[in-house]
Amino acid sequence: MIERVYQHLSRWPADAGAGAQVVVADNAPPPAAEAGVIVRFSRQSSLFD
Repeated sequence: MIERVYQHLSRWPADAGAGAQVVVADNAPPPAAEAGVIVRFSRQSSLFD
């Protein structure tokens, strides 16, 4: 189900949502969404070493 939500969000701005910006906060995005990850935040700095 979550994969389909991310697929919709990735296609929507190119169609009916032209000009829209989509911001999603997700602690564990699916692998298919990795290309769209702009920034990661965590209290565990070791995750980014």
